[in-house]
Amino acid sequence: NRGGQSRNKSFYPPGGNGRQEIDVRVEDKSSKNFNVEGFISGRATDDRYIDQDQFSLEGLYLNIEEKEKRYGLNLGDFYSYFSNYTLSQSLKGVKGFYKTQNALGDFNVTSLFGTNKSRWNAFWRGLDGETYTRYIGGARLEQLLYDKNVKLGLNFVDNRDDRGGTSTTANPITNDVVSSDLELKLDRFFMKAEVAEAFTDLNTSPNTSVKTKSDEAYKVDTSLKLSKLEYLKSTLYSGYERAGQNFSSLSGILKTDREEFYTRLNCDTYDYLSWYMGLVRSRNNLKDGLVRTTKYTAEEFGFDLRPLPTKREFEIALDLGRRLRASSDTTIKEQSDTAHLALRDKYGPLSLWGGWQVSKHDDENTLTNGRFSHVFDLGSRLNLDYRNF
Repeated sequence: NRGGQSRNKSFYPPGGNGRQEIDVRVEDKSSKNFNVEGFISGRATDDRYIDQDQFSLEGLYLNIEEKEKRYGLNLGDFYSYFSNYTLSQSLKGVKGFYKTQNALGDFNVTSLFGTNKSRWNAFWRGLDGETYTRYIGGARLEQLLYDKNVKLGLNFVDNRDDRGGTSTTANPITNDVVSSDLELKLDRFFMKAEVAEAFTDLNTSPNTSVKTKSDEAYKVDTSLKLSKLEYLKSTLYSGYERAGQNFSSLSGILKTDREEFYTRLNCDTYDYLSWYMGLVRSRNNLKDGLVRTTKYTAEEFGFDLRPLPTKREFEIALDLGRRLRASSDTTIKEQSDTAHLALRDKYGPLSLWGGWQVSKHDDENTLTNGRFSHVFDLGSRLNLDYRNF
């Protein structure tokens, strides 16, 4: 608020500010062999609370793709995913892909190089809080078999911080991750698995000795359709993951020093009742290098009931959950129980819902033992379509 009695209390400077945003997209499909698409986005402002730069380049990319999509090149901003443990990140750089067929089936190659800088302006001027520039390069080989029901992948990603950079909050790191992944699709069964090895040096600054640490990680996720009958549909999900204490992936989805197992059963009975039950168990300190081992257990059960055959919009839902966390030296011993009851209904364009949640938290090592909480929520939504008037 810049006026009235609050003028002197506002953190905004006096006067007005302007902001202009420009997006330009170009597309050319006139070529017989290639499709070309480009995009550039910029912002100009004199409001330093929005941007410290008078002009910022917000987005930039150029995609060149062969008509049959057998190969192509991406320049600028792009998102790339190889696997959970190797690469899942937005980058600024260059990426190329090539697709072909061999005696086994489809074969794909993807390679890339770029940085994880969040802003284009960081390339020509140092931004406050900027750490070392991280260069990321990698490749993925992918083979599809048996009518694409089996997928084999081999991945390699190199993460390398600029040793000449400056930062007061971090050391430059080098991290290499290599992995192999498998995806299997059958009539009722699906499996996705990955095995990875990481090699990491946590400080590559000049005049420091290289101390590379390596460790492995592997995971498997499965789903099995137990029944596909019209009156009963059920699916069992389960998975196991183990990531070593020294495993590190700077560009992937990271869980370190952790072993976890989960299972969950989802069931639908006709169109009246849906219910589920699940269990998650995990622990850390896999190599006994910590003072204590912490174990975690989560149990859950719930259902969604539509009891009125003539009014399927009316639903009753109940969710129950329990969380347990305990350490080997008994310094941690916690239990949380939660119950949530919800009602939902719909009258034409009007949707109504309400809920009540009760939680109880016990911690034997603090004064919060036996703490209760209650939360009520009510809501409504009105959807009107002008075409109905």
